[in-house]
Amino acid sequence: MAIPKAFSVRKFIFVSAIQVNNKYASGEIFLNYPAAGESENRCRRLVRKEYYVILMEKLIVSPTTFTPKVILDHEEYFLEISGESRPQDVREFYGPIFAWMNDFSDLVLNGKRKGPIVFNFNFAYFNSASAKCIVDICKVLGRLRSQEIDASAKWYYVKNDADMLEAGIEMSQIVKIPFEYVELEDL
Repeated sequence: MAIPKAFSVRKFIFVSAIQVNNKYASGEIFLNYPAAGESENRCRRLVRKEYYVILMEKLIVSPTTFTPKVILDHEEYFLEISGESRPQDVREFYGPIFAWMNDFSDLVLNGKRKGPIVFNFNFAYFNSASAKCIVDICKVLGRLRSQEIDASAKWYYVKNDADMLEAGIEMSQIVKIPFEYVELEDL
């Protein structure tokens, strides 16, 4: 089974009864059993079942001179890209973001997550190659909206930066999802 990059696999062991140093426990779940300090031969499992659970991971990318900060948190529904976006290789930088967004949308569409989804775009600058990637991210939100999921975007721009506001308006028109425009004071 292929596991998407945005997910990790954890092994859970359910033990209906276990004897550790002549003490019994029942109905407990152990992660990576035996516990630290317990040797395998000192533990006698009476009934044991292993389960593998797939967990989605957060995607957090620290900003650089050329790339924005990225926080994609499926648990808190906090999705944000902020800063300057002019990576040398946009496919390399945005590839994991697209993969995460597609996995996230699958999770939402399969009913695993509920609630409104708001993607925060807070760019100081982005180049034309990044603009295409931003549109592609918005298309994932559009796909969610087409399935009756409450998905939208917040577009932050600095007061008097008409170009950044216009870019947000154009993005909204291209992907046909609602954008909220948030004016920030000059820095």
